[in-house]
Amino acid sequence: MLVDHYGIERQWQQALRPAVARIMVLDDLADRVHDCDLLLDQNEADQPQTRYDGLVPAHCQRLLGPHFAVLRPEFAAARATLTARDGQVRCVFVFIGGADPGNETGRVLQALAALGQPGLQIDLVIGAANPHHAALAAQCAAMPGARLHRQVDNIAQLMAGADLAIGAGGGAMWERCCVGLPSIALAVADNQQAGCAAMARRGRVLYLGQSAALAPGVLPAAVQLASASPWLLQHLAAASLALVDGRGAERVVRRMAALQLAGGLQLRRALTDDCERLWEWRNAEPVRRFSGDSAPIPLAQHRQWFAAALADPDRLLLIGEIDGQAAGVLRYDRRHRQATVSVYLTPAFLGQGIGASLIAAGSDCAARHWPQLEVIEAQVRPQNVASAAVFETAGFAKEFDIYTQRIKA
Repeated sequence: MLVDHYGIERQWQQALRPAVARIMVLDDLADRVHDCDLLLDQNEADQPQTRYDGLVPAHCQRLLGPHFAVLRPEFAAARATLTARDGQVRCVFVFIGGADPGNETGRVLQALAALGQPGLQIDLVIGAANPHHAALAAQCAAMPGARLHRQVDNIAQLMAGADLAIGAGGGAMWERCCVGLPSIALAVADNQQAGCAAMARRGRVLYLGQSAALAPGVLPAAVQLASASPWLLQHLAAASLALVDGRGAERVVRRMAALQLAGGLQLRRALTDDCERLWEWRNAEPVRRFSGDSAPIPLAQHRQWFAAALADPDRLLLIGEIDGQAAGVLRYDRRHRQATVSVYLTPAFLGQGIGASLIAAGSDCAARHWPQLEVIEAQVRPQNVASAAVFETAGFAKEFDIYTQRIKA
């Protein structure tokens, strides 16, 4: 079940638990507690990994940031045929939202008309529900080069062909990023302000604040600044392209499928009979490639290590199984109130996206095994980008090259 509603929180989700296998929540406010297995917040935010601490269960996987922006396929298709932007402003794309009841679109048009640039092309997009259609059509008719598009199905192409955008925050911001369109951003809703501000602080948009509170001369001045700063627009284009690649929906679907696959995941303590199987898995080339020590381990040495590991009260060795088949191995080494985790998947489950579920389940198990445990750390090699992403999805936050999950405050 997917839940996308600002008025729904844990109590409602808990009531539906018996009726569904998994619950996924879409949120961007981080202002209420959820009972969910997967959370998607595709917005840019300061300290994203800690925003939902205490608001979701420990096992919940968090898909955070524009890397997971869910866009229609047309944006990835438009991105694939882009030509490099030269920073010149010949065409301005304007889209403030489909309905726009406050007619912020009309005020943007007035600001562009005040520039007095007759050679400027303007592509103005509105939705079928916009109540100001007739007035906007009249405004465009009085402005040479202005074209009004109503309820279009080629918005990605219009964005890709423009040189500068004036638009609202929210989902349209990620669409503009996907095609590398430099943007002047306006917040037309309260929930857009934080995301726009975070984007501006990272040098990815020119953010002017709340549209309704904008002083009359601010937007024309911003357009003039952008027009006179080709290097600035080229920077914004590159920063946008690097942030959103149009494959976020694919990543979300893979996480959902992996979570479904991991529905039968169970963890158990390693047993004496598991010794040689762990040796075979650990020596598999894909596992050794990203291990702290990539050299093959002799069987005699492994047997000695394995026996010591099972006998050590400060070491927890777990095997994850899905439908009775071994899927991965977790090792926890405790020191006082802190533990370090090491994890690898068995060859049969590599590439199936179950790593985050395995790690989240392991954290729960370690916390139960050592009730005084406060922090779990994972050391990830800088070049192992995939492993870093898996730990972040499992709720770990990066501190230098160490990923940490706080179990207790």
